[in-house]
Amino acid sequence: MSSRDNEQQPVSAPYPEITAQLTEVVGAENLSSSPVDTIAHAVDFWPRKLMETRAGRWHRGPRWVVWPGAAAEVAHVLRIASTYAIPVIPYGGGSSMVGGASPRGERPWLVINCKRMCNILDMDEGSMVVHVQAGVVGVELEERLNARGFSLGHVPTSMTTATLGGWLSTRSSGMLSSRYGRISDLCLGITAVLPDGQLVHTRVAPRRATGPELMHLLLGAEGTLGIITAAHLRLHRLPLHRQFDSFRFERIDEAAEALRRSITSGVRPLVARIQRDPRLRRSDRDPDAPVPDAAALARRVLLLAFEGPAELVEAERGVVRSHVAELGGEALGQAPARRWWGQRFAAGFRMTPVLVRENSFADYVEAGVTWAGLAGLYRAMEEAFASRGWRTRLVVEHARMEGVSLGCAFWGDAASPQEAVASYDAAWKVAQQVCLAHGGRLGHVYGGGQHRAVLLDEWGKGRLELLTRIKRKLDPAGIMNPGVLGTEP
Repeated sequence: MSSRDNEQQPVSAPYPEITAQLTEVVGAENLSSSPVDTIAHAVDFWPRKLMETRAGRWHRGPRWVVWPGAAAEVAHVLRIASTYAIPVIPYGGGSSMVGGASPRGERPWLVINCKRMCNILDMDEGSMVVHVQAGVVGVELEERLNARGFSLGHVPTSMTTATLGGWLSTRSSGMLSSRYGRISDLCLGITAVLPDGQLVHTRVAPRRATGPELMHLLLGAEGTLGIITAAHLRLHRLPLHRQFDSFRFERIDEAAEALRRSITSGVRPLVARIQRDPRLRRSDRDPDAPVPDAAALARRVLLLAFEGPAELVEAERGVVRSHVAELGGEALGQAPARRWWGQRFAAGFRMTPVLVRENSFADYVEAGVTWAGLAGLYRAMEEAFASRGWRTRLVVEHARMEGVSLGCAFWGDAASPQEAVASYDAAWKVAQQVCLAHGGRLGHVYGGGQHRAVLLDEWGKGRLELLTRIKRKLDPAGIMNPGVLGTEP
């Protein structure tokens, strides 16, 4: 991207003056420039940044960290930042894996952490709508809702670390999205602050047909167009009944077809995953276990969970079983799916032991793909990584009428920290090429950040140019999350 002609240049002002203005807005106790706080807000969980740090490249932190307590305080802080052209990074739980926490350039920058804004403002139990501030951590929100007999139905692997604002800004998909939808499907209205400090409220209604839905301009914008401070969310009553099922198939094709037929028949499972047989994974860790043959390695297990009224759950299970029988699947009972459910948050922690190893690299590729392209993309991804000596673990999840998400965890070792970074970049290039060749699209779950910004062919140049034009209009000073989503030079 070329430099922006209308970009505002930083206004010269001593740091003490800016600090004084910020202190007046949020109070001295809610403003920090200490190394403890600035280092903690310097990066998120983007593996590449962590690998660069291991290779000796330290990433400087922000000049200020601010904890506002209300949307009005966020507005005041953004007006100050806009006046002095200070880059602003909205920071949630720091669980992003795509690089949204560190801006480009040499300007001093400011982090706005909204975790003080974590209250349930109102709940309409009759309409099953909750109005909640965006700084609340996901698991805390869910526990509060459960205590009143409700659930949000949004359970990503970042449940214990990410905030509602982070979910909304990345259009998060959770483990239960096959039944309840993504966070953008659950959001009915938002309160947000634009870069110039203007407050925006979108009214809550079952539906509007009076032009574009402006709420969706900010959902998924990853803090590049403003900061979401609160949202109205659709709720679900706690389920009366939950059941599990597991089936083994000889190939990915049959497993995918059984799931496709079930979803397109109207079944809405709580969870639907296709993965390698968990017993083979355990044998990987046991040096005395026999080496699985090719047939065993080709088998895939379909794990399912259902919830709702007992009659509905049993009816949906019956539909799935009929499709499984037609395709020769073997019933494994409830135990494998129940085991996965009990460990459903473990996947979010498996990468850490790999990344702390010297000269290692790892990450998680997630691509959206239609049912027609799933089996081909699955095999191509598996073969492309294996041919280069990289280990992988693939899973099919987030099933919907039109297709699914194919997740591919990859990892390996290199000769040096620098070569580990190079191997990491090469792995992502391979993933991009394979996806483009087989009809997949990267970035199904985790957002764009800085990382996906380098994969512009994946997004389409017309879409990127439109996003850039919108950002220039709403953020003429160029302060909001510079470098994220590819809309900044």
